[in-house]
Amino acid sequence: MSDKIIAALLAGSISLIVSLSITWWRSSVELKKLKQEIEHQYASKLFEARLERYPSLYSYVSSFAKLLEKNQASLDDLITLKNQVDKWDSDNALLLNSNSVRIMYRLRKLLYAYTERNTPLCINDRKNIKIAIMAIESSIKYEVGIHDINPLGKIKNEDIVHNSLDELIQAVKESS
Repeated sequence: MSDKIIAALLAGSISLIVSLSITWWRSSVELKKLKQEIEHQYASKLFEARLERYPSLYSYVSSFAKLLEKNQASLDDLITLKNQVDKWDSDNALLLNSNSVRIMYRLRKLLYAYTERNTPLCINDRKNIKIAIMAIESSIKYEVGIHDINPLGKIKNEDIVHNSLDELIQAVKESS
């Protein structure tokens, strides 16, 4: 083969390789941008759904906490709260992050334990329920970025919260 043909083939090959590399790079950049846009849209829709649905859960637990503080919470009120929380959880649990799912599970177990015991709430019972309510309130506030809590990342000491709730549940069951 002549030098001109070899040079032309070599130039063509280099041009093809450069062209394919640029096309691949542009495609991967566009794909990355598209993926980020989809993730942003998903996060935005999830955030909007949380803002729409979390206030009702917050209202249920917060209203009951106020009854506890006034020493006006009856067993019927507790059963009503348990039913409200169960219904809310059935309708909206998919929106909760993993930490809130764990807290909600423990809150529901605690409410079951107290309602199954079927006795009036004593001071310690009210305190235990209030702690569980504060945990779910804090967790859902965290998810929507309310107050000074950073909405990204993990809640500090979340394992302590979960363990404390587990201990409360166990203590209620043992006292039955």
